[in-house]
Amino acid sequence: MNRSTDAERARFEDFYGAKWADGSVLWEDGYPFDQRVYAISLYRRRNQAIMANLPRRLEAALDLGCGAGDVALLLAGRAKRVVAVDLAFVNATTTRGNVEAADTDVSVAQAGGERLPFADRMFDAVVLADVIEHVDDVTATLAEVRRVLRPGGRVVCVTPLRATLDAWRTLDWAARRIARPRNHQKLRFSSSLVRERFLGKSELGGILQDQGLTVERFQRVGFYPAPEIGGVFGSAMRRIADHQGPEKFVRTSDRIIATFDQLAKLGVLNQKQLWVARR
Repeated sequence: MNRSTDAERARFEDFYGAKWADGSVLWEDGYPFDQRVYAISLYRRRNQAIMANLPRRLEAALDLGCGAGDVALLLAGRAKRVVAVDLAFVNATTTRGNVEAADTDVSVAQAGGERLPFADRMFDAVVLADVIEHVDDVTATLAEVRRVLRPGGRVVCVTPLRATLDAWRTLDWAARRIARPRNHQKLRFSSSLVRERFLGKSELGGILQDQGLTVERFQRVGFYPAPEIGGVFGSAMRRIADHQGPEKFVRTSDRIIATFDQLAKLGVLNQKQLWVARR
């Protein structure tokens, strides 16, 4: 990310500045209440999968591309030392506020992935949660991850799976052409404002291996039948929430989430790819 132009950096600052402007702090809180299915099914389940692939005890862990610090706070429950970094100053500031509010000992810094300000072999775990699709140079970033990992250290990388995400978007586009819901609209904070380059399974797996990381696991996580903008399903959730009211909608969405958890076990429909690799 250090090679990003000033204009690209500014877009990150503008995007995340708008995202946290209403007082939402943790990532899943940045979505409207009627999109809680999205926030839980994709992001909370993603975080659970990340933690399931890390040891219960860690010496030092790095949350690379920390966003609002959701993952850093989880890592703090396992690691003696946690460092969170993000390219965007507003994200580093938001994370710092969140860890202070939680009275948690997490160090926070502003840095890009291509040149990390850390010594060699400093961490025994590095997490990249929906980050690698935003970096300018994936190869340089993963080379830096390997450098700062201790021998035997583990990296967990989660990012959208290009082919599956494209398929869901195509189906959603077709559904919108048929349904034409009147209240269809984009969710707040469309990610089109920031750089995204989604990777295929073989592409990302190859880059991990090329950087001298030994791949231990690949799995699909995160079932949700729509892109981030909400699409037809997001519009349906909005309409249901408006009709039912908050209390009843929670029960309805909880049932949907339980169904999605079962569908997620099938794997093939899940949008995200999770990789575990060792140095």
